[in-house]
Amino acid sequence: MKKNIFNEDAKQSVFKRIDSIKADTRPEWGKLNATQMVRHLFEANRMALGEIPMPDRSTLISRTLIKRMFLGNIKPPGRKKGNVHTFPEIDIVEKKIAVEDLESEKKKYKEIVERIINTESLANTHTLFGKMSRTDWGYLIYAHADYHLTQFNS
Repeated sequence: MKKNIFNEDAKQSVFKRIDSIKADTRPEWGKLNATQMVRHLFEANRMALGEIPMPDRSTLISRTLIKRMFLGNIKPPGRKKGNVHTFPEIDIVEKKIAVEDLESEKKKYKEIVERIINTESLANTHTLFGKMSRTDWGYLIYAHADYHLTQFNS
């Protein structure tokens, strides 16, 4: 069953998993450390609020098949081989975005999730998935967090 960050149980599950991450937790794949990963989730959530301008990168395939896969929390193939890359605007490593300590980043992440939950109107589109409803954002925010928390064995 698809999980949505607007569901209290799903939100609490993500928050508990975020809290279990330690600064020295190593990822199964990818180049982010634990603190960078939490900051990346924060930055990605800013897209839902329309705080990061994103160009339209969508295609028919990404607006349909890929969107359904991600919103359904179906794990993308190749993720453990480093074949899934983020958008340049939220690439913590490439943009050399400074991160605070892990506990501060966790707090910021939880705060932005709460802001999203308490915001009636979210961004109308996603850079890759095109048109997005509030419910779509809820599925994506959960699935994105789940993807990265799985990356860190949480």
